Amino acid sequence: MGKVKIDRSLWILLLIIIVLVATSIVLYFQLKPNYINEDISAKRPIKILILVRGDEGLSFCDFLCIDTTTSQSALFDLPVDTGCWDSTKSRYAFLSSLYTSPLKSSSNENCKSVLSAIKYFSGEEIPYTIEIDENQLENLIDLMGGVEVFLTDPISSVFKGQIRMLPAGSFKIQGYQALYYLKNQLPNESGIEFLKRRQSMVKTILSGCFSFSRQINSSKIKSAFLSCFKSNLDSSSIFTLLNFIKNEDIELMQLNQMRGEHKEVDGSLYFLPQKEGKIFKEQVRQIIQALGDESFIKRELLAINLEILNGTSRTMLAARTTEYYQSYGYNVIVTGNADNAEYSKTLVIARNKEFLKAATRIAGIIDCHAVSVKESDPALLADSWNGSDVTIILGADYDYYSCH
Repeated sequence: MGKVKIDRSLWILLLIIIVLVATSIVLYFQLKPNYINEDISAKRPIKILILVRGDEGLSFCDFLCIDTTTSQSALFDLPVDTGCWDSTKSRYAFLSSLYTSPLKSSSNENCKSVLSAIKYFSGEEIPYTIEIDENQLENLIDLMGGVEVFLTDPISSVFKGQIRMLPAGSFKIQGYQALYYLKNQLPNESGIEFLKRRQSMVKTILSGCFSFSRQINSSKIKSAFLSCFKSNLDSSSIFTLLNFIKNEDIELMQLNQMRGEHKEVDGSLYFLPQKEGKIFKEQVRQIIQALGDESFIKRELLAINLEILNGTSRTMLAARTTEYYQSYGYNVIVTGNADNAEYSKTLVIARNKEFLKAATRIAGIIDCHAVSVKESDPALLADSWNGSDVTIILGADYDYYSCH
């Protein structure tokens, strides 16, 4: 039986098809959008929702925002037991219950309801998500060689039925230890202290990811790294993001919490944000706006000392306002009563002209327009300096969150 001859034109056609397919593949990867690059080019903030899930649903939920002009960043903690209105069931639900297991859904569908709820509370559209389960988080930390922690007192942890001790001091811990450290409140630790420690740990892990990504020199390690989480960002965008941030920028990251209290609704105990989230929404707006100012983080949050005084007869006014400013990251060194309780208007006073810009921004947080400099109105403050750079005297026009 003779050989079947293929017409030369068919060979040419086949060659053309191969070239076209190859060209299409190359063009696809070349033209595939790098969303982080687009954000950087357009000078848009990068907004990412970080979700850590356990066996029973969401364990942690954090909103990360990075300003692309200054590289300054802020991390907002969103309690997973926050009460949200579930329109599909016409009742309150925990934020964690709005998250669908990725095993039961595809793409980014499992995050849609969570993103919608967070948009309601924060006022921000968050385009990117990173999902990681607790086992993946352990693997990620181990892949990075552990993370650094400092313990003032030794603590014990249980791993696979065995008690392990974490000694006092500064040292690196492995994945299972880090997970225990993230999930468990330590003895004699308040809820606020636990939250701050956990957020600091999240910041440390993020810092480790940024450092580790710049050391990856093999496709195998790169694949192992990418397998530790799920994201709607492609690998190119992820590494663009990781290479964009420097370690010193992460060190200056603001850590912020949603303020509120737990209340019982329909038989369940929910965390309900203050004023139905209006305070948190304003806090997020002002912080994101301030991240674009190069001096804001480096100058105001690290060097500005606040004094908050109650100039009314209402109790706990200065204490609550202190918590409010601390949620923005400010350092409040003095909280107390003013020289009298008859202030009708709230005043914000800068120690000198150098701090006037900061005082104006600080006043804006509570919608106060009476801003002055101590040098121009020394009668408002005592002559002796107590270390504060900006003083707030709360008046009768102040209602715990804003002036009227």
